[in-house]
Amino acid sequence: MNIYLTIFSGILLVALPIGTLLYVISPEPPPARPKTHQAETNAANDQESQQSKAAESDKDSTYKKIRWDLLQELDFQTGDRTEKLNDVLGTFVRIPGFIVPLEVSDRMTSTFLLVPTAGACVHVPPPPPNQMIFIRLKNGGVPAQEKRAPIWVHGKLSLDSADTKWGKVGFAMDGYEIKPFTGGY
Repeated sequence: MNIYLTIFSGILLVALPIGTLLYVISPEPPPARPKTHQAETNAANDQESQQSKAAESDKDSTYKKIRWDLLQELDFQTGDRTEKLNDVLGTFVRIPGFIVPLEVSDRMTSTFLLVPTAGACVHVPPPPPNQMIFIRLKNGGVPAQEKRAPIWVHGKLSLDSADTKWGKVGFAMDGYEIKPFTGGY
Protein backbone atom coordinates (compact mmCIF):
# COMPACT_ATOMS: atom_id res chain seq x y z
CA MET A 1 0.00 0.00 0.00
CA ASN A 2 1.38 3.42 -1.01
CA ILE A 3 1.11 6.30 1.43
CA TYR A 4 1.51 9.89 0.22
CA LEU A 5 2.72 12.68 2.44
CA THR A 6 2.66 16.45 2.04
CA ILE A 7 3.01 19.44 4.33
CA PHE A 8 0.06 21.81 4.06
CA SER A 9 -0.31 24.87 6.31
CA GLY A 10 2.10 23.36 8.81
CA ILE A 11 0.13 20.12 8.96
CA LEU A 12 1.41 16.82 7.67
CA LEU A 13 -1.26 15.28 5.47
CA VAL A 14 -1.21 11.54 5.01
CA ALA A 15 -3.19 10.25 2.04
CA LEU A 16 -4.03 6.61 1.60
CA PRO A 17 -4.91 5.25 -1.88
CA ILE A 18 -8.58 4.82 -0.95
CA GLY A 19 -8.97 8.57 -0.70
CA THR A 20 -8.87 8.86 3.07
CA LEU A 21 -7.32 12.08 4.30
CA LEU A 22 -5.85 12.05 7.79
CA TYR A 23 -4.60 15.08 9.70
CA VAL A 24 -1.68 13.95 11.75
CA ILE A 25 0.54 16.26 13.43
CA SER A 26 2.07 18.45 15.52
CA PRO A 27 5.77 18.56 15.26
CA GLU A 28 5.76 18.25 19.05
CA PRO A 29 3.80 15.68 21.01
CA PRO A 30 1.02 17.04 23.22
CA PRO A 31 2.07 17.68 26.81
CA ALA A 32 1.53 14.78 29.19
CA ARG A 33 -1.26 15.23 31.70
CA PRO A 34 -1.17 14.00 35.24
CA LYS A 35 -3.74 11.36 35.98
CA THR A 36 -6.80 12.93 37.56
CA HIS A 37 -10.30 11.98 38.42
CA GLN A 38 -12.33 11.11 35.26
CA ALA A 39 -14.79 14.00 35.77
CA GLU A 40 -11.91 16.50 36.01
CA THR A 41 -10.36 15.04 32.86
CA ASN A 42 -13.65 15.28 30.97
CA ALA A 43 -14.13 18.90 32.10
CA ALA A 44 -10.59 19.79 30.98
CA ASN A 45 -11.16 18.10 27.62
CA ASP A 46 -14.44 20.00 27.15
CA GLN A 47 -12.76 23.30 28.00
CA GLU A 48 -9.88 22.60 25.58
CA SER A 49 -12.35 21.64 22.88
CA GLN A 50 -14.30 24.88 23.36
CA GLN A 51 -11.08 26.93 23.31
CA SER A 52 -9.91 25.13 20.17
CA LYS A 53 -13.25 25.74 18.44
CA ALA A 54 -13.16 29.42 19.46
CA ALA A 55 -9.60 29.81 18.10
CA GLU A 56 -10.60 28.06 14.88
CA SER A 57 -13.68 30.27 14.60
CA ASP A 58 -11.55 33.41 15.05
CA LYS A 59 -9.19 32.23 12.32
CA ASP A 60 -12.10 31.42 10.00
CA SER A 61 -13.70 34.80 10.70
CA THR A 62 -10.85 36.49 8.80
CA TYR A 63 -12.37 34.85 5.71
CA LYS A 64 -15.89 35.87 4.73
CA LYS A 65 -18.11 32.83 4.12
CA ILE A 66 -19.75 32.95 0.73
CA ARG A 67 -22.29 30.73 -0.95
CA TRP A 68 -22.51 29.53 -4.51
CA ASP A 69 -25.74 31.47 -5.06
CA LEU A 70 -23.75 34.71 -4.64
CA LEU A 71 -21.50 33.68 -7.53
CA GLN A 72 -24.59 33.19 -9.68
CA GLU A 73 -25.00 36.97 -9.53
CA LEU A 74 -22.38 37.18 -12.30
CA ASP A 75 -24.01 37.28 -15.73
CA PHE A 76 -21.28 35.34 -17.52
CA GLN A 77 -22.58 36.35 -20.95
CA THR A 78 -22.48 40.12 -20.38
CA GLY A 79 -20.05 40.34 -17.45
CA ASP A 80 -22.59 42.28 -15.40
CA ARG A 81 -22.59 41.60 -11.69
CA THR A 82 -24.33 42.83 -8.58
CA GLU A 83 -22.86 45.21 -6.03
CA LYS A 84 -23.02 42.40 -3.46
CA LEU A 85 -20.77 40.25 -5.66
CA ASN A 86 -18.44 43.20 -6.31
CA ASP A 87 -18.02 43.59 -2.53
CA VAL A 88 -16.42 40.13 -2.18
CA LEU A 89 -14.19 40.25 -5.27
CA GLY A 90 -10.58 40.86 -4.27
CA THR A 91 -11.25 39.87 -0.65
CA PHE A 92 -10.45 36.83 1.43
CA VAL A 93 -13.34 34.36 1.39
CA ARG A 94 -14.08 30.76 2.15
CA ILE A 95 -16.42 28.57 0.16
CA PRO A 96 -17.22 24.86 0.24
CA GLY A 97 -17.12 22.66 -2.83
CA PHE A 98 -15.67 19.68 -4.62
CA ILE A 99 -12.30 19.29 -6.34
CA VAL A 100 -11.97 18.67 -10.07
CA PRO A 101 -8.19 18.20 -10.57
CA LEU A 102 -6.57 19.99 -13.52
CA GLU A 103 -2.94 18.99 -13.04
CA VAL A 104 -1.86 15.95 -11.05
CA SER A 105 1.69 15.19 -9.99
CA ASP A 106 2.49 12.26 -7.72
CA ARG A 107 -1.25 11.96 -7.08
CA MET A 108 -1.35 15.50 -5.69
CA THR A 109 -2.92 18.59 -7.23
CA SER A 110 -2.31 22.26 -6.55
CA THR A 111 -4.44 23.57 -9.43
CA PHE A 112 -8.03 22.47 -9.65
CA LEU A 113 -11.56 23.61 -10.23
CA LEU A 114 -13.88 24.03 -7.28
CA VAL A 115 -17.50 23.22 -8.10
CA PRO A 116 -20.66 23.15 -5.96
CA THR A 117 -21.58 19.49 -6.57
CA ALA A 118 -19.57 16.27 -6.79
CA GLY A 119 -18.73 15.20 -10.34
CA ALA A 120 -20.17 18.40 -11.82
CA CYS A 121 -17.59 18.74 -14.59
CA VAL A 122 -17.44 15.18 -15.79
CA HIS A 123 -21.00 15.33 -17.06
CA VAL A 124 -22.13 17.12 -20.19
CA PRO A 125 -22.88 19.97 -20.19
CA PRO A 126 -20.47 21.39 -17.59
CA PRO A 127 -21.67 23.90 -14.99
CA PRO A 128 -21.89 27.52 -16.12
CA PRO A 129 -18.79 29.70 -15.61
CA ASN A 130 -20.33 31.39 -12.56
CA GLN A 131 -20.38 27.98 -10.83
CA MET A 132 -16.69 27.11 -11.30
CA ILE A 133 -13.66 28.60 -9.53
CA PHE A 134 -10.11 28.03 -10.77
CA ILE A 135 -8.01 27.39 -7.63
CA ARG A 136 -4.24 27.88 -7.43
CA LEU A 137 -2.92 26.71 -4.06
CA LYS A 138 -0.19 28.96 -2.73
CA ASN A 139 1.52 26.24 -0.68
CA GLY A 140 1.40 22.49 -0.99
CA GLY A 141 -1.27 20.45 -2.63
CA VAL A 142 -4.12 18.10 -1.88
CA PRO A 143 -4.55 14.45 -2.82
CA ALA A 144 -6.22 14.40 -6.24
CA GLN A 145 -8.53 11.58 -5.13
CA GLU A 146 -10.13 13.88 -2.54
CA LYS A 147 -12.57 14.97 -5.24
CA ARG A 148 -15.28 12.81 -3.66
CA ALA A 149 -15.24 14.66 -0.34
CA PRO A 150 -16.38 18.27 0.08
CA ILE A 151 -13.81 20.78 1.31
CA TRP A 152 -13.59 24.41 2.39
CA VAL A 153 -11.19 26.53 0.35
CA HIS A 154 -9.93 29.73 1.96
CA GLY A 155 -8.40 32.32 -0.34
CA LYS A 156 -8.61 35.53 -2.31
CA LEU A 157 -11.43 35.55 -4.88
CA SER A 158 -11.16 37.33 -8.22
CA LEU A 159 -13.13 37.57 -11.42
CA ASP A 160 -11.26 35.65 -14.12
CA SER A 161 -12.39 34.06 -17.35
CA ALA A 162 -10.48 30.99 -18.48
CA ASP A 163 -11.11 27.97 -20.66
CA THR A 164 -10.23 24.58 -19.18
CA LYS A 165 -10.70 21.05 -20.43
CA TRP A 166 -13.79 20.88 -18.17
CA GLY A 167 -15.41 24.11 -19.34
CA LYS A 168 -15.21 27.87 -19.06
CA VAL A 169 -14.45 29.31 -15.61
CA GLY A 170 -15.75 32.64 -14.30
CA PHE A 171 -13.70 33.03 -11.10
CA ALA A 172 -10.20 32.36 -9.79
CA MET A 173 -8.90 32.05 -6.26
CA ASP A 174 -5.45 32.05 -4.76
CA GLY A 175 -6.01 29.27 -2.23
CA TYR A 176 -4.25 29.64 1.11
CA GLU A 177 -5.92 26.92 3.12
CA ILE A 178 -8.01 23.79 2.58
CA LYS A 179 -10.09 22.13 5.26
CA PRO A 180 -12.51 19.21 5.25
CA PHE A 181 -16.13 20.33 5.03
CA THR A 182 -17.81 19.42 8.27
CA GLY A 183 -21.26 20.68 7.37
CA GLY A 184 -23.20 23.89 7.61
CA TYR A 185 -22.56 27.33 6.23
